[in-house]
Amino acid sequence: MRLEQITVQAFRGYPSRADVVLSGGVVLLSGENGTGKTSLTEAFEWALFGSIVRKERSKTRGEYQGSSWIRSVHAQPEIETFAEVTLSENGTRHVVRRTLAGNGTELTVNGKPATDVRVLGLRTEDAFRPFLGQCEIQALIDSEQQSRWEQLSAILGFAGFGQVRERLQRLRTDTDRDERVKRLRERVTRADRKS
Repeated sequence: MRLEQITVQAFRGYPSRADVVLSGGVVLLSGENGTGKTSLTEAFEWALFGSIVRKERSKTRGEYQGSSWIRSVHAQPEIETFAEVTLSENGTRHVVRRTLAGNGTELTVNGKPATDVRVLGLRTEDAFRPFLGQCEIQALIDSEQQSRWEQLSAILGFAGFGQVRERLQRLRTDTDRDERVKRLRERVTRADRKS
């Protein structure tokens, strides 16, 4: 699927409605601090996944209590808060819209209520979301090597690989101590010397 447009209203850094049309194979967001670049990427994430990875990885979760942090503090009270993403696939357009509703959200796909974007064939559990905010980039640069690896693993989705690696290392250590394995290795070594 191809991303065509993001529309936001009363969302994070956008107090009113903004329609951002995206064209081309690669899109570069450029602008001064405070112009809404991060809010736009978060709108994309929130619309499709119902969460924002920066919130999930935050060490100071206090700023993300409830759903009110989604709404722009500068928006007029009567304006609805939403993020909408227009996707296209083989000439067919799909509109995914997530609206802030009380303490929760409402999702529609092509104007119909939906529980998630799997109705479009998108697998949310496999979603790769390597979004980094400016403060996260600085923290990554300033961190120690082990901490940096842990942060990169979380960002790139390598956490599962690390767990498998640890398990394989434990199995190797356990087999190195096993007397049957030691005897088998000795036999293989003697047989190899004879040939």
